[in-house]
Amino acid sequence: MKGTSEYEVAKKAILLTYEIEQAIQGIRNPMLHLPKDEVESGRRLEAEQQIYADRFVILENKWAELQTIKLESKVIWDNAAAESFNEIRDIIGKLRGGIWLHFWMKGAYAGPGATVDNSAERRIENDKIVYYTSEDDEFTLEIKHAVEHVENFFKDKVRSK
Repeated sequence: MKGTSEYEVAKKAILLTYEIEQAIQGIRNPMLHLPKDEVESGRRLEAEQQIYADRFVILENKWAELQTIKLESKVIWDNAAAESFNEIRDIIGKLRGGIWLHFWMKGAYAGPGATVDNSAERRIENDKIVYYTSEDDEFTLEIKHAVEHVENFFKDKVRSK
């Protein structure tokens, strides 16, 4: 029984990590379908923010599920299991920060009289995080590395079954 439950926790850890990877790339999808009425009424920025908020809900739900698995794996395999998810956590934080900066540079959070540094160089650097461009773009490679970190910890626990 113990081996079966350990197998299930390891399998779920890897599976949820893959689902989180997909959710992250879903957030980074550069295609936005903005509602015509929102754009025409001058609410383009708010509509874009809502699209990203909706995309983040999917990621947040998967991340919440993974937190349970993280705790279970810590009980079974000690801190090393829980720490294997740290890079994924950091990627999510970096993406969240990148999306926030994306909207800051568009003036979404700037109060009256605030100066926003939205230089082309800053936008280009931030867009590397916000937008998925290819399987080998810099941030996608960081994501893959974080996923591999989880895979490397759990793969022997799944494949030995």
